[in-house]
Amino acid sequence: MIDVAAVSRALRAPLAGGPIPADRIGLRGQPFTPPKGDTVHARVSITWERQGKTGPALWEGAGMLQILVQAPLGVEEEALLVEVAKVAALYGPHVDGAALDYGVRVVQVAVLGTVSLDGRGADTAASAAQWIAIPVQVDFRVERIEG
Repeated sequence: MIDVAAVSRALRAPLAGGPIPADRIGLRGQPFTPPKGDTVHARVSITWERQGKTGPALWEGAGMLQILVQAPLGVEEEALLVEVAKVAALYGPHVDGAALDYGVRVVQVAVLGTVSLDGRGADTAASAAQWIAIPVQVDFRVERIEG
């Protein structure tokens, strides 16, 4: 069986050495108050694409870690992109390279397009924007052998 908490810790571990301090990184779905001022912060979520037993003793899982790097509206997009690049670079050496803890393999790292978010963190199609955000997507896989 795959220990989901261990996978989560392994995926978040590289962030500890990054440009955004731990107190400015929130987990999606848990209470988080963004810092005041023109301060870059992040929200992290993990989505499992699949996870289960695929053989007599083999468990496999794959999914995506999304790091939504945010700053208040008014911060220059180029400045935010510099911070995003630093976050993405934390995972770059692991792409098809050395595994993270618990044998978590990073398959791909991508920086997605800039979005504007409202105060609830939703897309601003229907309300006023408060944040500019750029997602970093880290695709991962993990295999465990029962025994």
